[in-house]
Amino acid sequence: MGRPRGVFRALVVDELSRGPGTVRELALRTGLSLGAARVTLDNMERAGEATVVDTVRQSMKTRSVPVYALAVKSDAEPAAVVLDAAMRGWLNSCPEGSPEDLEPGARQRIPGGDIEVHDGGD
Repeated sequence: MGRPRGVFRALVVDELSRGPGTVRELALRTGLSLGAARVTLDNMERAGEATVVDTVRQSMKTRSVPVYALAVKSDAEPAAVVLDAAMRGWLNSCPEGSPEDLEPGARQRIPGGDIEVHDGGD
């Protein structure tokens, strides 16, 4: 279990929940120094709590600066992985080999119900 979230990180998380910002903008919004805001954002990015969503060029500056936002954490699997697993399960449950071997209009009994094979036409 790591150590508790620090005051600086809590301030930055609170401000990022209101909207993205550069290090300078977040420092002004939180009241932190530029150095403290930069280190906090670097640590949050390394921990996966914040992410760079854009870069902007500020006036009178020659380089772009990153725009940070809260990272979106998703426990859900990507749709492609779920679909692949479902299709593999369906293919493995076909009683007579591959679905290409089935005649159009045929009904095949599979676990979970019947399935009708269509030829793709109307």
